[in-house]
Amino acid sequence: MQTVLAEYVRRTHVTLPQFIELLRGQSESDNRPTKAIIPNVAHGLCEGHGRFDDLIITASEGIHVTTSQSLPPQPSRPNTHPPAILRINVLRKNIRKEQDLSGEMHRR
Repeated sequence: MQTVLAEYVRRTHVTLPQFIELLRGQSESDNRPTKAIIPNVAHGLCEGHGRFDDLIITASEGIHVTTSQSLPPQPSRPNTHPPAILRINVLRKNIRKEQDLSGEMHRR
């Protein structure tokens, strides 16, 4: 994927902000990631791509997934794995130890 993205950037001369927007699916009105891609931006950036028409449809309408059967209900959140519960005290001890060492380094 890295090679393909590098080739895309090389061919289109897209700016870094435009490239990041495209990767994250951001829009002009909402800059949070994973939002719909702006069709006009996608049109300008992706022209010449082998599946250009599909990309524009995806950018304007999103992706629609049809399943052959309904999805099973999600199980409830699993209990914490027992070793994780046992390990928490060791982790706390290590954190305190690191903090103590860090404090000693600053005092010197």
